[in-house]
Order: sequence, then C-alpha cells, then structure tokens
Amino acid sequence: MDSRKAPNPDRSSALICLAFAAAVGIEAYRLGLGTLGRPGPGLTPLFYASVLGLLSILLFIRSRGGPIQPAIVVPWRSVVSILAILLAYALTIEWLGYVTCTFFAMVLLLQIAAVHRIKSILFAGIATALVHLVFVRWLLVPLPIGSIFP
Repeated sequence: MDSRKAPNPDRSSALICLAFAAAVGIEAYRLGLGTLGRPGPGLTPLFYASVLGLLSILLFIRSRGGPIQPAIVVPWRSVVSILAILLAYALTIEWLGYVTCTFFAMVLLLQIAAVHRIKSILFAGIATALVHLVFVRWLLVPLPIGSIFP
C-alpha cells in the first residue's frame, strides 16, 4: 500500500482559482482602472479578481492538513446549464442589450437554484432595474442597448 496521502482537491482548486484571479487581475490592469469617480473598463474585473484571489488564499489555508471533508455534490447538469447560460449571455448581450440579457439570464439562473418562478421573475426585474439605474443613470456607464432595438 502507498503511504502517501491523497491530494486535497480543495488545495488544487484554490491554486487554479488563484492563478485565474491573477491572470484576470493582470488583464484588468492592462485595460485601465480609471478612478472611482470615472471607472475604467478594468476596475470591476480587478475587484472581482481580487475577491476571487482572497477567497482562493483562504481556501488554500483552510485546506491545510486534516481529513478531507466531503464536498458538496453539484449535479453536472446544473453546472453545464449555468455555463451555457453565461456563454449565451456573453454572445447575445450586444444583440439583445444589457437589460434584456441580464433579466433572462437571472431568471434562468434563479430557476436552476430552485427559486419559485414568480420570485425569480420579480427578483431579476428589480435587480436588473437597480443595476441599470445605478450604472446608466447615476454613474453614466454606457451599457449595451442592443442592436435589435431601434
């Protein structure tokens, strides 16, 4: 029998996520950060990359030693569905526009999370409207309107 310990999947995942966060952070910096008053295109990705990097470091530290805890079982069907929704979102946002794409994507993602249909529609509508108001009306960030709308 091999006396080596089995590799901890949390450590591997943490390192992969940390590498991804670093790559996104570098590219976000190259895009330009701007300022908080006039955010550049890289400010938001840098923020999310920083959060992912911090969480990756915390996971790596937490996964040191001790027995491996059973992971949460996520059905592959849900993972594939989420990735497909995000891909469709990225491919159609210029055509359908931010508001339409975000609303439908949020409804579908909330349905995968087993949120009641009416609640998911209400939440998606309110969240999309609030983000639109904050970014387009208040911060004057141009979000895609969509080429199908005149």
